[in-house]
Amino acid sequence: MIHEDEARRLLQSAADTIDVTSTAPLPEPAPRRTPWLAAAAALVVLGAGAGIALGVGGDDDAAAPPATQRTDSTQTADDLPEGSVPPVLGMMVDDAKAELEAQGLTVRLETGYDCLYTDGRVMETEPGLGLVPDGAVTLTISQGIAPNVQCSGGLWEEDWAILDLAQGRAPADDPGFAPEVSVVVDGGAATTLTRAQALDPATWTPGSGLAIVGAALDAVRPPAEDGDAWQKAQVSSRFGLPPLTECGITRPGSEADLDVTTLSVDSRDQACGAAVQVYRQPPPDHRGLGEVVALVVRSPQTGSVEKVEVPDVRGLRKDDAREAIIAAGLAVTTNTERRCDPGTGVTQQTPKPGASAAGGDVVHLALQAEPKGANCAGLSKAANDLLTWARGGAAPRFADQVTLMRGYAETGTLSAAEAAGKGNWRNCPPAISFCLSALDAIADTDGPIQRRWDTDNMPQLDDGRYLVDCTADLGGLPDGFYDATRIHLYPPSSLPCNQQWEVSVWVDETGAITGVNYAPPR
Repeated sequence: MIHEDEARRLLQSAADTIDVTSTAPLPEPAPRRTPWLAAAAALVVLGAGAGIALGVGGDDDAAAPPATQRTDSTQTADDLPEGSVPPVLGMMVDDAKAELEAQGLTVRLETGYDCLYTDGRVMETEPGLGLVPDGAVTLTISQGIAPNVQCSGGLWEEDWAILDLAQGRAPADDPGFAPEVSVVVDGGAATTLTRAQALDPATWTPGSGLAIVGAALDAVRPPAEDGDAWQKAQVSSRFGLPPLTECGITRPGSEADLDVTTLSVDSRDQACGAAVQVYRQPPPDHRGLGEVVALVVRSPQTGSVEKVEVPDVRGLRKDDAREAIIAAGLAVTTNTERRCDPGTGVTQQTPKPGASAAGGDVVHLALQAEPKGANCAGLSKAANDLLTWARGGAAPRFADQVTLMRGYAETGTLSAAEAAGKGNWRNCPPAISFCLSALDAIADTDGPIQRRWDTDNMPQLDDGRYLVDCTADLGGLPDGFYDATRIHLYPPSSLPCNQQWEVSVWVDETGAITGVNYAPPR
């Protein structure tokens, strides 16, 4: 077995041979992780008996991915009754319609919403698979995810494009292959394909690469009782860094990682069905999906999926936490919340520590980090200085221009010198006959003034109401203030709703106050 130090040396050596775009770490949600040190050129199989680099630079005559034998005993579409409905789930509507009509069947179309099947793909047939229709076959075509619905899982159009190739069809969408794509089957030696080769359905010959997944998807099972529809394997997705070893197969490992989506074929014949891990290089701006640089395919495996205990990784650094989760035989995703005064290490994990999970299940880790470009220390100091000034101390430091707001609506701007005069803060809209400033509110409040960041939960009063329900909102924030990090000050929660207020403070990169909003009682 290759020693870990040697694996690291190979990774770094491979990384030095290619140009890898550097990316900023993790602006989530939409988790995007830092790129592998060597991208597709430096995936190293650890624990597979040797270190195998998936090298880029293969020629146009690169061989097809190595073949492996099917282990399932299910039947194929050729075994379906004559004149019955063929397997068209997941196909694009035009392809499915053409296949049915080629068999002399009449087609009727309906539409619906679905989390699994993307827009334009068949999500249901009536009658079902393997049944002989008495009239037209109704195809229900997905319109994608229903409005205002959040799905816990699903496939991207790019994933379905990869499954098109797996089943021998030209992809309906661009799967997003990089100029060169490394392919590993069952932990074996790597093959490098060009983008053109990977996009050619003819590349994926039976028993090789994506065709292994396609064969599993094409498998059908006779019904348990006469008159029932035949059963077809379903595909599911999992986003997150997979376990190093899953279903007895060791995946390529490295010192850093790509975005990984695992597309698995769920079948009752195998505890571990066929699967392909799609490795994507995160785009520089972390928007959308990156290019596919590697496909790691697993053929169906016999045996059972072990139950494992979820380790406790709270408080651990991100890399250490992920290593512990993967070592336990679980997959892992991370999401970093950007907030001032962040916690250290993993702040929350799901499932909880000690829970029982099936091998390969995903553990979601939550972390925190300061917002990029935010002056958290400056905000905290400015809030303290404003409180001190309102209660008789020295004035805080102001920027050259200070925007005053009331109920989130701008009431005027002051120069730094003008802002240092408390009387200039009572600039209220004409419609308001009774006018207090943010400084008046602070000075007139007995008891400790509380503070919160944008990312904190909305304060709740002792009577059960929330602060936001007790303070005035007269309009949207001026340009430049809505997305900027700010700190909020508010009175004790024991005060009644008609005495509640909130003061929000903004600063520049030097910590000088640039804006103050006073939300008075409603």
